[in-house]
Amino acid sequence: APEAFHEHPELLLEHMEAEDRTAWQACHDGVFNTSGSAHEQRIRIRHADGSERVIQHRCGPVHAPSGRLIGTRASNIDITRQAEHESSLEQMASRDALTGLGNRNALEQRLRRMIDRDRTGFALLFIDLDRFKYINDVYGHALGDEILTDIARRLKANSRENCEAFRFGGDEFVIVLPGADRSRARTCADKVREGIARPVRLGPLEFEVGASIGITLWPDHGADTETLIKNADLAMYEAKRRHCGLLVFETEMARIAADLMSYEHMLRKGLQKGELVAWYQPVMDLRAHRMIGAEALVRWLHPEQGMIAPQRFVAMAEDSGLILPLGKAVFRQATSQLAAWRARGHELRMGINVSIRQLEDSAFIEWARACCIEAGVEPEYVVLEITESLLTENLEQVHEQLLQAREIGFQIALDDFGTGYSSIQYLADMPVTILKLDREMIRRMQGSERHRTLVRSLLEMAHGLGLDVVGEGIEDRETANLLAGRPGVYGQGYLFSPPAPAPEIEEKFLRNDPSDENRSD
Repeated sequence: APEAFHEHPELLLEHMEAEDRTAWQACHDGVFNTSGSAHEQRIRIRHADGSERVIQHRCGPVHAPSGRLIGTRASNIDITRQAEHESSLEQMASRDALTGLGNRNALEQRLRRMIDRDRTGFALLFIDLDRFKYINDVYGHALGDEILTDIARRLKANSRENCEAFRFGGDEFVIVLPGADRSRARTCADKVREGIARPVRLGPLEFEVGASIGITLWPDHGADTETLIKNADLAMYEAKRRHCGLLVFETEMARIAADLMSYEHMLRKGLQKGELVAWYQPVMDLRAHRMIGAEALVRWLHPEQGMIAPQRFVAMAEDSGLILPLGKAVFRQATSQLAAWRARGHELRMGINVSIRQLEDSAFIEWARACCIEAGVEPEYVVLEITESLLTENLEQVHEQLLQAREIGFQIALDDFGTGYSSIQYLADMPVTILKLDREMIRRMQGSERHRTLVRSLLEMAHGLGLDVVGEGIEDRETANLLAGRPGVYGQGYLFSPPAPAPEIEEKFLRNDPSDENRSD
């Protein structure tokens, strides 16, 4: 009780936290050392019920009638509630409410302290979760928050002494490694990626979340907090773009990022101006020597730079999200062109490449059907072409979308078949109707009996599964003849035609009446 402290002042020292006794003594000594100035200090005492109380301890001088300083007097005010409120506000200012990690503000304060006081050198790891946005969009933010919380727990568990993890914002985290050099930073980053890569299990669901990491070292990659974080972010983005997991910052990355930003701006304007157009490469019946379809391939007809090949902009469009409007523009052009050709009596089908970004959109297949209806073409004459590598991105989601597409009537082509490791399993699991053999596999047929045997076996298997087959990259008549012996086997490549605008395709392959059959020879 307060009265007890009045009667027995020594009780205050007995109940005071040990580390606060020095501060208490300094408070009283300060009165004497400053010729009688008042001093105050917060101290913590242990209540009889075991709880901790925060006391505002104020002490001032006691003077003799002569004016001589002869002692001190003190008052104590219980400010526990005020201290708890201040602590709560401080937590809100420095802690992430969801994960409990330090937030961006806490990170910047920590870095400033290390730069201003420690001067010992350190590493910064900037971590971005791969494909987290997809999980948020498909499964909702509540589940996404659970995944972030789980990842934060892993980062805490992996943090060593003096090593601290922070949530920078969204699905981005930062780890600070005091005294770390390049080698130790890379080793730590590898372990972080391994830890994040472990499946996250939430009830019956299991998610695999990867991470891309950029690394900066102080003072090599920036003398101040802002520069260090910015350069680590650049290194992370470049690691994500190269699909290599982690990178240490290099000066060249700043130029690359600036160039990409400029190129992205140019691409965005090009889309608005209609500079990106569909060209077409024929798919040929190898026995009848006639065109049975085409693949739509995007080309950028820039007014100053001329024709820009897709290798220069498609990956960047994927990273920036521009692949969605780009994909829709090509889809509209291709279905409209197919409708025009079929209206003239040409029984053709049209292959259109589909990206993982498009299939992540649950409304895409319905949009594609509406686009076909608007163009006046049945979905059964449209082939959605997906690559083997796309199937490894999110097999479950892709499978659901492709099943919906098949129910509507779309054909499904597995493109670049033979470049991956699980091709046969995909054929068993996916609703594929067309197999497109990779151009490298076709090229190797020329000089290798083993490769010819392999291709013949694949053709036999496809025939047994009821699949059509398209050999890609055919450049000579001998290769075409090797594939021409079986029904349901078609060819595509520069032997017949490179990708070209629709009028050129019509001039070469569709001049005659359809009843005469469209011949290439």
